[in-house]
Amino acid sequence: MHACEANRVVPSTRRGVSAWPPAQPRSTSQAWAPVYLAVSDQDRALAFYRDVLGFEVRTDTEFGEGFRWIEVAPAGAYTVIALVPPTGEGDPQPGGNAPFGFDTPNLEAAMAEFSSRGLEFEDVMGGEGPVPPMAYFRDPDGNRVLLVEETAR
Repeated sequence: MHACEANRVVPSTRRGVSAWPPAQPRSTSQAWAPVYLAVSDQDRALAFYRDVLGFEVRTDTEFGEGFRWIEVAPAGAYTVIALVPPTGEGDPQPGGNAPFGFDTPNLEAAMAEFSSRGLEFEDVMGGEGPVPPMAYFRDPDGNRVLLVEETAR
């Protein structure tokens, strides 16, 4: 990822007219650590990211005493999202802004596709001048995730 894109999982290429899933990330490095997303129910979060967004399950394993590690990612992406419950008071809690977002070649088509799967979007912002169109959606824990239309870079 480019430094300015450190908080976004971004694809590098477009796949025809398909709005989703994103293509490869823009980075040429393959050694990225996971991005952590606080969730209250790992099974529910896994079902959402896998079944609604179409992500691959990279890891789903139990280790230690009652701890489960789940990683999901868009097909072909290097950066993974770890779906983790908070374990202490200082940990991030579910329901805030996700520490990542996604690009799509066609925001309108992606929103139509995901809306048909029951996903609800906030109002579209941007789309004027250099700011691309973008919209937030929420996962089952209320984490806000940003979907941004790709622009020429």
